[in-house]
Amino acid sequence: TVVSALTCSPASLGSGGSSTCTVTVSKTGGATVTLSDNAVALTVPTSVTVGVGSTTATFAATAGTIVSDQTATITAALNGSTATATITLATATVVSSVTCAPASLGSGGSSTCTVTVSKTGGATVTLSSNAAALTVPASVTVVAASTTATFTATAGTIVSDQTATITA
Repeated sequence: TVVSALTCSPASLGSGGSSTCTVTVSKTGGATVTLSDNAVALTVPTSVTVGVGSTTATFAATAGTIVSDQTATITAALNGSTATATITLATATVVSSVTCAPASLGSGGSSTCTVTVSKTGGATVTLSSNAAALTVPASVTVVAASTTATFTATAGTIVSDQTATITA
């Protein structure tokens, strides 16, 4: 009996995520398949047992804290045979800045704002303003090939000087 396949779904995980992996062996009759991986941020059991009447067994691959984007390889081994599966371990995309120009507005004025995220790959960023007099869209989309997106903040009627904060 040899290992014939190893698959994991989903194939991409963030911190704390889990993937269900399936190992397939060539014959029924039972087998204990040895498992390993090459990433500190990914945990798999040391082995998985394929039942006597089956050719497959499942196990969980769990991501810990991911500090940098990386690819982990899981290896299943039995009787000199191996099969591998890869899982992408990805850090979260976070907002690194929001800037607006001009920074001061009068009634009816508008400002072009730029939101910057930590990495490419696409993101939808939720926006809000703490001032009723400053309107921003509910969200802005950063396209996959970029780390920035622009939006317009528009001032309504301003009855007194105030400071507004845009949160992304």
